[in-house]
Amino acid sequence: MCAAMLQAVQIVSDEPERRHILRQLTQRAHQTIRELGLQTIGEGPAPIVPVLVGDDHAVVQLSSKLLQLGWFVPAIRPPTVRPGTARLRISISCAHSADSIVAVLTQIRHLLDRGVPFS
Repeated sequence: MCAAMLQAVQIVSDEPERRHILRQLTQRAHQTIRELGLQTIGEGPAPIVPVLVGDDHAVVQLSSKLLQLGWFVPAIRPPTVRPGTARLRISISCAHSADSIVAVLTQIRHLLDRGVPFS
């Protein structure tokens, strides 16, 4: 575990461009959320980007449907978050592309427009 932590610190030190890329991808996610009329909480630099759904049952169904479509977007619901604030959690990394982030958010918008539950 310590060796992995040391390696991570070394990568952060040696490859600052990764932080820049991650910041750009996170900003792109927030921009796309606004453009698609989705809701999030804040727009900070953290690469964990929530998409608010609200309903506990709906968020689980959305997460399951996204997984069927090839997207791993976990549902976060009470007691982890306050009742009425269930959300999908998008975890962005440097391995993602801007296109993939736009694609998953567009898919979320499409699924929400179709309504829950899904047939």
